[in-house]
Amino acid sequence: MDEYRKDEFEDEELNQDEREWDDEPEEQPESEPPRYTEQEMQAYILARIKAGDDKAAIAKRLTEQGLRSAEASHLVETHYAQIVAMISRQQYRSEALLPAVAGGVLAALAGGIVWGVISLVTEREIGIIAWAIGWLTGYAVVLFAGKRKGLPLQLVAVITAILGIAVGKYVTFIYQLKDAIAESYGAEIAAELSPFSEEAVRQFFENIQQVVGGYDILWVVLAVATAWGIPKGLGIKLPESGYYPFTG
Repeated sequence: MDEYRKDEFEDEELNQDEREWDDEPEEQPESEPPRYTEQEMQAYILARIKAGDDKAAIAKRLTEQGLRSAEASHLVETHYAQIVAMISRQQYRSEALLPAVAGGVLAALAGGIVWGVISLVTEREIGIIAWAIGWLTGYAVVLFAGKRKGLPLQLVAVITAILGIAVGKYVTFIYQLKDAIAESYGAEIAAELSPFSEEAVRQFFENIQQVVGGYDILWVVLAVATAWGIPKGLGIKLPESGYYPFTG
């Protein structure tokens, strides 16, 4: 009888130990630090630079996210140098303005003439081509500027995009004007009207409300927005002295 009670007591102690073991909280695995791709890390560091952080502050933020201090410092140093080099290559220089204007004007003339000719051949204006003129002028401005970007180049791209759309409209208008003159006064009189004459330009601006419709405004807005965005810089300017106020 005593042996039975002893065994029962030992079983109760064993069950109590098991319950206490089950009540103990399980150890949580350590959370993995965030892993960025090369592009994501560069974008993150660039965003922090724009926000005003120096290298030390960016490394501290990465450390707080779980990266080791040495790893965070190495990543910041590596990508920081790449970002500074990228900004330096893209930063606007005054000597890039004239080539950019030349590239924008050439793109505007080419795009406008092509749009006008397509409109005449198809007997309908394809508005998306006007939008494409904005892309064409923006890209040409950046290309001729040596891939530099900045506010002055954005303005050049916008102005030349509007010029390109105006050229396309002008090509269509002159053809229709000469056609109307030929019907009323004969082909010889119509042939005398030069598209480069003062009279032709005056007629175009006097009839601008008939030339430009509601949908044209939409395509102009889209073209301008596209042209504005392509030469847009990163929003960080490197001083000529080489001292970077956002360095640590």
